[in-house]
Amino acid sequence: MKQTRSYDARRDVVASTTAALDMMQRLNKMFDGDWLLTVAAYNSGEGRVLKAMKANRSRGKPTDFWSLPLPRETKVYVPKMLALSDILKNSKRYGVKLPTADESRALARVRLDNPVEISQLADMAGMPVGKLKTFNAGVKGSTLGASGPKYVMVPQKHAAQLRESLASGDIAAVQPTLLADNTPLTSRSYRVRSGDTVSGIASASWRIDERSAAVE
Repeated sequence: MKQTRSYDARRDVVASTTAALDMMQRLNKMFDGDWLLTVAAYNSGEGRVLKAMKANRSRGKPTDFWSLPLPRETKVYVPKMLALSDILKNSKRYGVKLPTADESRALARVRLDNPVEISQLADMAGMPVGKLKTFNAGVKGSTLGASGPKYVMVPQKHAAQLRESLASGDIAAVQPTLLADNTPLTSRSYRVRSGDTVSGIASASWRIDERSAAVE
């Protein structure tokens, strides 16, 4: 997944979920629609599952999930997923009360045609900056729509207001980060003599501190 100095797709709720679903589909196709093997491969890696299947096949043993010599973590993980699925489908039978879906708390994706400062987006959406950053955790900088995704995630109830504000065009231009010029740095060398110390070398005449001192 994409990782740069200003964006980490692993923490992006849309990008990471899409990647997980894509992986599940790929693995399910690889294991001919067997969801137990698919989930096992998702947990421990397809290479490990394929290796276990090959080992069993060479010994004339079954290659279904329950018969494979897989790590204990995977052996526990798959049954947990089965149990969770059954509870969700038959919550009343198990006496589990599932929370009612609240559409107002659902997230909406709002398109960004140009980079916008997070603080300005928060103001336009009418919500705290901290909350907006939480919903867009993949962004490590202060700007959205730059090197990362061209959208911002906001609660559904704030989406309409933000879209209207963005459509108005009243957006402060994002100033690009200025890079240092290409002026070559000058260096000075100093030959260490017996009795010299770092603090002594990094004296006032050199105008550097101890951590920056370079000696040959």
